[in-house]
Amino acid sequence: MSIKKLDDGQWLVDCRPEGRNGPRVRQKVQSKNEAMHVERRLMGDGANGTFEKKAKRDDRRLSALIDLWFKSHGCTLKRGEERQRALVSMAERMGDPRAADFSTTHFTQYRADRLAGKYGRDSAGSGRKKGEQAKPVSANTLNHELAYLRAVFNELERLGEWKGDNPLSKVRALKFDETEMAYLSVEQIPPLLADLDARSVAAGLVARICLATGARWSEAEGLAARQVRGDCQI
Repeated sequence: MSIKKLDDGQWLVDCRPEGRNGPRVRQKVQSKNEAMHVERRLMGDGANGTFEKKAKRDDRRLSALIDLWFKSHGCTLKRGEERQRALVSMAERMGDPRAADFSTTHFTQYRADRLAGKYGRDSAGSGRKKGEQAKPVSANTLNHELAYLRAVFNELERLGEWKGDNPLSKVRALKFDETEMAYLSVEQIPPLLADLDARSVAAGLVARICLATGARWSEAEGLAARQVRGDCQI
């Protein structure tokens, strides 16, 4: 073991708290007194059997954690595959950082980019017409993405596959004004159905089912043809 002064003025503590066959610890400090204090503490911990080895760096990529989450838990969720695709897209947009380096900064910068419209929907759909420029993602969507990614770390920690704190535990959800529910007038319904029929026969049918039953769009869209009778019964 040794304490020596470096060319940059710092002091280096170099020791093996658990003996010559134990792990080597090298730590830089600002003064000789601090170096002596660190050395005494490390060697004392080694003698008392309380020395804690530095955790091994987790070099897995964020996408690898998402894959592990899906195989161990996500595959059991009703919409697990859909969530996995969303998570993988998030990882790719953030540069797929290593787990050891992933921090709140990665997500908050990604979120700011999404709000600015950097990562809009690539293809038409969900209210966006073909050829129309992509619109910024809503705060509600980004809050869902935060919850999805935070849940990955929570679940892996529960399974013993993630050590340390959840890097997103202190990231707050975005605040936004809830859109007040609006209702169609009797006069507005026929033009809406005509427009939907022109876009897609399926869209018009799903809309009629929603209007007739009060079902959500996703519920009506998930119905099979055999579940819908010609006399509009389900």
